[in-house]
Amino acid sequence: MFGFAFSVSWYLSLALMAIGGLGQTGRMALGNTLLQYYVDDNYRGRVMSIHMMDFGFTSLGVFVVALMVEGLGVQWSLGGIALILIFLSLFMLAFSPSIRTLD
Repeated sequence: MFGFAFSVSWYLSLALMAIGGLGQTGRMALGNTLLQYYVDDNYRGRVMSIHMMDFGFTSLGVFVVALMVEGLGVQWSLGGIALILIFLSLFMLAFSPSIRTLD
């Protein structure tokens, strides 16, 4: 996403969008699979309903990014969000040992 934000090449942007889309599809499939695998059968419906709220919160995130675009512009907003996501991912990987030990 960071590379896409500052890309000036149309073909590179298309390739980065395709990679991002594949990554998002993989993330959603893996997240859903891990939830189905690790949650007890008694709680699966409740956990999946909370998991489905991800789609509703996406709209809230788009609203926040749209506000950022008004002030900073598209490239800097998208690049800033990408940097925040990279930082949070590395932080969770470093300080959450249970994520590193998933089967």
